[in-house]
Amino acid sequence: MPRHVTSLTPRELERALGSPSRVAPALRAIHNFSTRGRLPESVDGIAKHPWDAFLRSHTVPSFEIVERLVSKDGTIRLVLHLGKDPVETIIIPGAARTTACISCQSGCSRACRFCATSRLGFKRNLEAGEIVLQVLLAKEEAEAAGLKTPTNVVLMGMGEPLDNLEEVVRAIDVLVAHPLPGIGARHITVSTSGILPAIRPFLSRSAAQLALSLHATTDEDRLALVPHNRTWPIRPLLEEIRAALEDDGRLVLVEYLLLGGVNDSAADARRLSSLLESVPCRLNLIPYNPVEGLPFHEPSPESLSAFASVLSGAGVRTLVRHPRGRDVAAACGQLAGSVGPK
Repeated sequence: MPRHVTSLTPRELERALGSPSRVAPALRAIHNFSTRGRLPESVDGIAKHPWDAFLRSHTVPSFEIVERLVSKDGTIRLVLHLGKDPVETIIIPGAARTTACISCQSGCSRACRFCATSRLGFKRNLEAGEIVLQVLLAKEEAEAAGLKTPTNVVLMGMGEPLDNLEEVVRAIDVLVAHPLPGIGARHITVSTSGILPAIRPFLSRSAAQLALSLHATTDEDRLALVPHNRTWPIRPLLEEIRAALEDDGRLVLVEYLLLGGVNDSAADARRLSSLLESVPCRLNLIPYNPVEGLPFHEPSPESLSAFASVLSGAGVRTLVRHPRGRDVAAACGQLAGSVGPK
């Protein structure tokens, strides 16, 4: 079966094409033409015979953009079909940089109660080349919209990255390669809902950043939101991360989704500061983005401010992450691979 060209590292390209001098022109062709659905029949700097042989054994991932929506804040939501499977890619513009939010699965292998993706169910793991292709599409979309080229990549779209560890690690290896795409490993963040056995393997095999979706301060409350908390409770999960990052130099980004009346009390804030006391981390507070049919709502501005104040006062590095793309269903927790705002 032909391999995806977007899954190849420079070393693999060198082996496939037979010469290190052919790697740079091949990368330019791959990164300029994969979003068009096919590679060119000839490439300057590569002789016809090795390039023809390469084209026979490699292919561009099959994709279709079935919807493109632009939020009033400039966020771009792409609904893709990779083969026949729905996936979403989000391009988030900012004053200093543009971020590409990428999916690693069609649907999700987890069943978090607050997330629209969980209602889609699990379709399949994406291959590394399909993950990389989303970054190339985000680059093309950003440039067409007059935005800065994405320099940050977050695997915070559809799916649980650590349930697709091999393909995610390979995709990161491709994304950090020089001369292309050349994205710094510290500018790539992989978000997990807490798959404990995969945390050390991920951190040992990749220099990318790790984010943990925590969302609760007691096992009882987290179990009601994240079912696999029964298998991997909060304290062992945080201890595994703390031990894995010891002498590493990286911080874990802890993501805490604030659900009004569920996990946004002052007592929750105090417990959270205690839980994070020995964990090298930064904390992102994320107000809940409504999903039709789910029984949750965002916190009041007062409870959000009070919650953040408790954490900051306890010395926890805290940032409130305000929603982007909510009006086109492109915000955290709203991605479900469907056409039209949800």
